[in-house]
Amino acid sequence: KQKTAYELMPSLVGSEMCIRDSPTTSSEFFKATFLVSAKKDVDYDQLFQHWLGAHAANAKSVLEKTGGFRYVIAHSTQPKTSKYVGMAELYFSRRDQFLDFNKTLQPDGMEKWIDAEKMSVLVSTTKMIGIP
Repeated sequence: KQKTAYELMPSLVGSEMCIRDSPTTSSEFFKATFLVSAKKDVDYDQLFQHWLGAHAANAKSVLEKTGGFRYVIAHSTQPKTSKYVGMAELYFSRRDQFLDFNKTLQPDGMEKWIDAEKMSVLVSTTKMIGIP
């Protein structure tokens, strides 16, 4: 069974404020940020291809079912020397939607490459404020 963010790293919780250059808006939402570690001797090209392909499709499908509205993926430009090979952010209107996402997401092969025990997960509330 895939572990939830709280099972992986329950101590990382926080708040964030993002100021962006756009029309004035203010919104608050729930975000989970995963700092992803790879297993030893991983083929990073295969990992990134799977992440952007099968895993992204799986995550998108579950986000749509559970009320999530954004999935951001960033891959390290130096995965062989970085502690984390990438980062994923999942956005929801409410915390319970994230919990539903964790319950619903099924393994899709990412476990072949990632080291879940070395990942860090930050679950947070985020306030985004636009600047005119």
